[in-house]
Amino acid sequence: MPGDFTPWGTTEWEDHIQKVLKLRYKQGGYQEIADETHGDCGLEGVASDGNAYQCYSAQDYVTPAELLKKQKGKITADIGKLLNNEQELLEILGAVKIRRWHLVVPHWKNKDLIKHAKEKEAFVRKSGAKHIHPEFEVFIITGDDFLMEKQELATANSYGFDSHTSPV
Repeated sequence: MPGDFTPWGTTEWEDHIQKVLKLRYKQGGYQEIADETHGDCGLEGVASDGNAYQCYSAQDYVTPAELLKKQKGKITADIGKLLNNEQELLEILGAVKIRRWHLVVPHWKNKDLIKHAKEKEAFVRKSGAKHIHPEFEVFIITGDDFLMEKQELATANSYGFDSHTSPV
């Protein structure tokens, strides 16, 4: 079961991941995409290397099957937004083509999520969308994929958590 089982709220998780992404791409190679006005087009942000990120912290699930259903739904919905907002994304991305779309979750529990991601990957490749790289891929990642950045945040005391809670 990859990931961390800290009970993250939706905005807390996104805020945390935005911090680690900005650390990963320190030289200004990352652009956050605000969702307050007309949504985020299926992206929390995109890096100049073609890596795109969407955060999701499922809420109110009890069983692994419910978690899987919510996470699959998030992939389906946001891949749809990624394709439906092609013109706006061309304006936002400029010359960057999205090569890898990462769903960043606190944790996941079922390999069927990867199978679903690969089905959506094939669907996007076939779309021929102008803002998508021909070798487009979808990945499921967790905070564990940002261990160095998380350590840097912890060292800088930038988590803002109560001293009894460990985010790492």
